[in-house]
This record gives sequence, structure tokens and C-alpha cells, in this order.
Amino acid sequence: MTRSWLQQHFSSFVYPRLGVSKATLAIASEAFPAPYFTPAEMTAIKEVWRATLCAARGRRIILAGRDVWLFEVLARRSGSKTVFLPALSRNTVGHSSWRSLIKRDDFLFDTGFSGTIPQKLQLHNKAWRLLSANSRSQYILPNLLNNRDLALKIERTPKYWRSACLRNKYSDGYNKPAIQIIQQDLSDLGEFLNAAQLTQQLYLDSSPRCALRAGLLKHPKATQFKMPPKVSYAN
Repeated sequence: MTRSWLQQHFSSFVYPRLGVSKATLAIASEAFPAPYFTPAEMTAIKEVWRATLCAARGRRIILAGRDVWLFEVLARRSGSKTVFLPALSRNTVGHSSWRSLIKRDDFLFDTGFSGTIPQKLQLHNKAWRLLSANSRSQYILPNLLNNRDLALKIERTPKYWRSACLRNKYSDGYNKPAIQIIQQDLSDLGEFLNAAQLTQQLYLDSSPRCALRAGLLKHPKATQFKMPPKVSYAN
């Protein structure tokens, strides 16, 4: 597995933000003494991604929102066709710009749970799936045990970005009507650094891919997903 994407990601995105060398990433180990996901959880995550690729049937995959950023890392590992939109959320889904970015033949994936984003985008029921959903028909992998716990843990990962929001932008002072723009800021340096370390863990992970063999699909006593403790982000 080539590390070229990982190197490019750090060179063009991580290092300019942190203003540090590779060695300084060791600071994150104080807040992240062990991998964020257990091997069983990583196996389940890979199985979810494989199911997403299968459900998409060759269509372009829209990764909706910052919560699913780790699947973009897996997509870069596999060279999959994706569009990652970290600013797409319940707060911003009403913005007109998404209409030109998301096409009718795209396939949207999100963590969960009610499907507000695809519904507001008026996507067909077969054009989107969730890791955990209120309606079982929209599960990307219905037989995955504890999928809701896994979805919640994924949503609690450290992220590179803060939640996006809509704000009014005025031109020519306040003499002209305001236009709405989407604003999304980067996370504070501590959380950003933790997200960078998690990126390394995800991209270089060697956990097995088959959730069935790992006992995560059918066995009633499969490993329970553990919610992470609150992370004390590095300053």
C-alpha cells in the first residue's frame, strides 16, 4: 500500500495548519495513548465501507458531513470515487449550492440517524444509506451488530473541522440584500492534531476486513463496541 496520499495530505493540509514537523505529532500520543478504534471496530468499519461500495453500484459516493471523514480516508486507500462534503449538515442542507454539487445519480452515505440530509435533498430512497437509521430499510449493513453504538462512536471522533453554519453576507454595506453563505472553520489545534493522528491510524490499519469471520454480523455474543472516554485534547 502506497503512502503517497497520506504524505500529500500531511504536507498540504496538516503541516501548514500546525506549523510543525513530523516529530511534533508525537504530542498527540499524550491524548491518544492507544488506537481510537479497536481491531474489531476497525473490521466493522471496513465492512461498512465495503457494503457502501457495493450499494453504490459504481455510482459516485457522496460522503455527507464531517462525521464520515474517516470513510474518505478509506476511500483514498482503495482509490474509490467519492466526493467528501464536510460542510453538508442539517444546518446547511437548505443552501442552494448543494443542488449543483449533488447529482441525481449519486449515492449518499452518512452515519445516521433520521436521514434528514438525503430527505431534504429529495434523494430517492435507493440513492442513500446510513450506518444506523430509524428505518431498517435504510441501513447500509442491517446485520451488523451494535451498529448504533459504532455510529455514535464515529460521530465522537476528533475532527479537522467545526460544524458548518449559514451566515448572511452583505455587499455594498447594507444597501443590498444579504446572501447566505456556508461557513466552516477548522477545529482548534489540539483536536486538529488528534484528527491527524487518527488519520494515520486509519490509513495504515491492518485489521482484517471480514466482519463475518470476526463474528460481528451474526454471532449474538460478538464484541460490544466500546464508547470512548472523553478525549482531553492537546493544547
